Amino acid sequence: MPLIKGILTFPTLFTPKVAKGATEPKFSCGVLLPATDPQVATIKAEVEQAKLNTFPNGYSGADECLTLYDTKYAGKDYYDPRFSGWYVFTCSAKQDDRPAVVDMNRQPIIDPAAVFSGMVGYVSAGISGYTKGKGGIGGWLNGVMITEEEPPMGRLDNKPSVDQMFSSVGANGQTAAPPAAPGNTATGLVMTAAANGMTYDQYKAAGWTDEQMISQGVASAPPATTNPAPPSPPAAPDAPAPPSAPAQLIMTAAANGMTYDQYKAAGWTDEQMISQGVAQKPSFS
Repeated sequence: MPLIKGILTFPTLFTPKVAKGATEPKFSCGVLLPATDPQVATIKAEVEQAKLNTFPNGYSGADECLTLYDTKYAGKDYYDPRFSGWYVFTCSAKQDDRPAVVDMNRQPIIDPAAVFSGMVGYVSAGISGYTKGKGGIGGWLNGVMITEEEPPMGRLDNKPSVDQMFSSVGANGQTAAPPAAPGNTATGLVMTAAANGMTYDQYKAAGWTDEQMISQGVASAPPATTNPAPPSPPAAPDAPAPPSAPAQLIMTAAANGMTYDQYKAAGWTDEQMISQGVAQKPSFS
């Protein structure tokens, strides 16, 4: 009986549903696994053993519980190209055999909203052959344990998190004030696009002077000034490095633990990180 850790997809764990083309409502869950995950080889071995046990004269089934993501979902509205080349393990349980759903402390989860596509979890399942209909190799769902790990690919159902939905509401129920609009600072400087979203105060905290900000193009003086700007000092010291802008992308499991700043330091652009699948834009950014 394998215990599989991966990204949950289409978890139907609290109310059984009738799948397309089926007649019997069932509980079900899928697990997404990169092709390089060692668990894939283990599951494949169990599938092959189940074929030998159930079809001693040669496998003639039509369905298998472990398939390539592209084979299973290509052409579907919900196909996600980030999982191209991955595997998906699917398993189900009859409506009178509800699977256990627990947290990392093995406490039951009773809120269906606590389990969603994209989260990381452990799935306990059995693998065996069946000859009903066209026959095949099925995964039999026993239980799911959800983790508190950050979803590496974000929510696959695109539903915003609680923090995203209600971040503007303070603890006392008052709507938080929006951040100050970009524009003139208290000194009269205007930050430019070259500042990469950093504020005047952040540059000052990093040791920049007004003159250095203007000379480096990260800020400009307002159009109308009463007095002419003083001449730039001779041999001005090199400007200190500006504070690093916060990462705008969410790193995925394909980044192998590397951070956004490490990829940027290696010369990667945001577009390259997204196209190579090592990062993604935050949902509702």
